[in-house]
Amino acid sequence: MENLSCDVAILGGGPAAMTAAIAAMESGADALLVCKQSPGNSGNIVMARAGHSANFAPEDSAALFLEDTLEGGAHLNHPDVADAMCVDSAARIRDLYDWGIPFITREDGSFDLHPQGGHKRDRGVYPVRNWGVEVARPLRKKLDADGARILENVMAVDLLVEEGVCRGVIGFHTRSGAIYAIHAPATVLATGGAGQIYAENTNAGGITGDAFGMALRAGLALSDMEFVQFYPAVIKRPESNMVVAPTLFPLGARFLNRDGEDILRDVPGGGEATRDLMARAVYLELMGGGGVEGAVQMDLSGISMADLEHFAPDNLKLFARRGVSPHSSDIYVTPKAHFFMGGVPIDGAGATAMPGLYAAGEASAGAHGANRLSNNAFTEAHTLGWRAAKAAADYARRMNGAAINPALARRHADALTKRAGRLNRAVELTREIKRVCWENAGIVREGGLLEEARSELAGIERGLAACGGSEPARLVEAVEAENMCLSARAVVESALTRAESRGAHYRTDYPEADEANWRVNVFVKKNENDFSASTLPVGSISP
Repeated sequence: MENLSCDVAILGGGPAAMTAAIAAMESGADALLVCKQSPGNSGNIVMARAGHSANFAPEDSAALFLEDTLEGGAHLNHPDVADAMCVDSAARIRDLYDWGIPFITREDGSFDLHPQGGHKRDRGVYPVRNWGVEVARPLRKKLDADGARILENVMAVDLLVEEGVCRGVIGFHTRSGAIYAIHAPATVLATGGAGQIYAENTNAGGITGDAFGMALRAGLALSDMEFVQFYPAVIKRPESNMVVAPTLFPLGARFLNRDGEDILRDVPGGGEATRDLMARAVYLELMGGGGVEGAVQMDLSGISMADLEHFAPDNLKLFARRGVSPHSSDIYVTPKAHFFMGGVPIDGAGATAMPGLYAAGEASAGAHGANRLSNNAFTEAHTLGWRAAKAAADYARRMNGAAINPALARRHADALTKRAGRLNRAVELTREIKRVCWENAGIVREGGLLEEARSELAGIERGLAACGGSEPARLVEAVEAENMCLSARAVVESALTRAESRGAHYRTDYPEADEANWRVNVFVKKNENDFSASTLPVGSISP
């Protein structure tokens, strides 16, 4: 076992983690960025669209931005967390621009602002090429220029917790298998969400609920896990997994069923509706037989080529490569799992309920409530990543190098070694997790199906207890499968608990919102062999 130490350990490789590392170093902390792949070259950031939201318009303000965010989140957002995102949005995007991210600007130097669903003001800020690598590469370049300490290809497995305080993390090298104990007064969870628990998703392969699994095993609760956003329009034909640019919906993009009818005709807001409403409308149309081979037509005929080139150049390039006209009837889309609004609950400084532990980005809960507005993911990642790292650096300074019990790391290292000796592979159980979640805990839910999912996932978790492998790749597979299963169980338990429909959570047996009883956050914890759920007033971070 190799022992490393730092002031702030930051886990992840996406925008929240990279921004956090920059902020921690700016605060004077000795920061170590730990990623199971390579920061800037892995995870969702390399395949996501690159839209950001900020209140740059003269008639806009942070208060108005917050108002839209809370409304979009059905008022289940942690007010301090959502406020932090909105208040800091413009400053963080200016930083990104200064660091070399090529956001589109006008002749006067101001940012070119675009409309977005759920936002009452134009707040969309996009790079010239609307692709996540345009954000990832400059962030990685800045990290390297600033001399950041980066530990690549190391998967964090468990938090080192002593007397209820986080002291660091244990992990292993995904190629050599070497075990690393990273001792740190402060740790930031920023490993993303858990999109891979669904058979149909838009996420990168490694987005397996790692932060959720670590938090649950450490005894922490997760909140808002019933709220999973499904992107309504992922291109299926021509063959792809690319999302349709969200800016196209307010411009006139339409979903048509097999009879040529507008699927959003009865949806409040139509093309400017939030994603939960759009995804549900498309899914119900498909379930009612209105689709074609599991997809619906995406009609872009009402949008000019100039607007398509300006707002969705990557979509146009895909169509050109496949020989499809964007104004033809040959484009078909389907909804897929996209983003987790829930996660590790934090306050407005990114602090969790556990001393020494912070969280940011999709690993955290609080910014989005029941539904995330378009382009708020990157904004949340940068703003809360920055705040969490600043708070973590301050905490580490106050701790002043507090001693860590070496036996704590040894116990976790021994557990990892034991897991490496297990013979069974996790790949088949991983497929079962994906199937169960997609069929029983997806866009439209029902109590009986959720109960069935709860039972099946409990059985899968028992089966995973025998999975591991001496090869590092097999060990990654087993740990990711366990994290996926824990994340899936948290989703199902939360969805069963919330006996209403709100935001991205829709139950056919409770189809209406219940303001009198359910304007609360649902928390779930892992017990020895089961999960428990509780409800607390909005804005709480611990049951």
